[in-house]
Amino acid sequence: MNGCPCLARPEDAEELLRVMESGKPAGAVSLLITRRPDPYASYMAEPGEARVYAARANGRITCTCAMLTRDLYIGGEKKKAAYLCGLKKDEGARTAGFGPSLFRDLAASGADLWFLSIVKGNDRAQKLLKKGKRLLSLEALCAYRTFLVKPKKMKARPSLPFRRATASDAPALLEFIRREGSKKELFPVPDKLFSFPGLSCGDFRILFKDGRIAAAAAFWDRSAQKQYIPLKYGLPLRALGALSRFAGRSALPEAGRVLNYPFLSFFLAENDDRETASLFLDALSDDARGRYERFIIGVPEGHFAFEKLKKMTKISFSTELYAVSFPFAGVESAPVTREVFPECALL
Repeated sequence: MNGCPCLARPEDAEELLRVMESGKPAGAVSLLITRRPDPYASYMAEPGEARVYAARANGRITCTCAMLTRDLYIGGEKKKAAYLCGLKKDEGARTAGFGPSLFRDLAASGADLWFLSIVKGNDRAQKLLKKGKRLLSLEALCAYRTFLVKPKKMKARPSLPFRRATASDAPALLEFIRREGSKKELFPVPDKLFSFPGLSCGDFRILFKDGRIAAAAAFWDRSAQKQYIPLKYGLPLRALGALSRFAGRSALPEAGRVLNYPFLSFFLAENDDRETASLFLDALSDDARGRYERFIIGVPEGHFAFEKLKKMTKISFSTELYAVSFPFAGVESAPVTREVFPECALL
C-alpha cells in the first residue's frame, strides 16, 4: 500500500461496521449489505489486493469505502479490475466524507478498470458520488437483476446428467470455465477461482451432455463474509406478501433476518445455450428443494438465463454497474466493448 492517510486499520472494525449499517437503504427492497462481525477482516480475506478506507472527523469514522482488485476478463484477456464497494457515509455525520487523498490512491493503484455498483433506488449513494464528480466520472456498463429463487420440484427430472463436482472434475471444469468465461466481459479469471473464502471444487454443480460439461455453476454460502438483510419491502412486494399469507404460504423472507441463502455463481452454459441453462436450473432447483428456502443469483438482462429466472421467482431487485475514471489525474478505465457479465456474489 502507498500510505494513503485514509487507510483503515484492523482495530477500526467496530467503527466500520457502525457506519456500514447506519441509515436505511431505499428501493423496492430496502436491503442492508453488510459484513458482520468484522468488515476489515472480511475485506482483507478476499483474494487479490484489498484496501479499506475510512474518513475521520473528531476521532470518529464518518465514511467508509473499500477497493477489491481481482483478475477479470476484459476483451478476452486477463486484466486487473478494481471493484469499489462499501461506500457509505454515517447518516449522523455532517462532514462531506472523503477528501482528494482517497481518489488519488484509487487512481494510482495500477488497475486497468475501476467499477462500482449501486442498487436501484439508493439515492444516498448517488448523491454521495455526485459530490465527488470533480474527482471521478461514471459511465454506465449495464443493469443486472438479483433474484431470490425458491427451489421447486420439477414435474419431470431433466434428462441430462447433473451432479456435484468432485476433485477429479477439476481439470475439465477449469478448462470449461476458462473457455466460456473468457467470452464474458468482467468474468473472473478461473486460475484462482477456488481461493475465494468458503468456495471449493465440490461446491460446483455440473450438467453433462454427450459426456462433456455443458453447463456449470458454483452453489456456495458467503454469509460468513458478507450478509444481505432485507429491512423493508416496497408496496408491490408487501402486497405480494399479504396475498401469500392469505393463501397460507410465505412468499417473502422475514424483514430484519439475514438471508442465509447460497449464491448460484460463475454460471456458464456452453455457447450461451438457453435450453441447456434452463435444464441446469431445473435440475438445481429440484436438487435444492427441501434443503434451502431460496438461493440468490444476479444476472444482466441480456443473460442467457434471465427469462428463465423471471419465471422462477417474484422477488428481485435491480442494480446499476458503472465504470469509474479519474479525470483530475488523467486516468481512465479500460474500454469495455462487449456485453458485461458481472458476478453478483462478488459485488
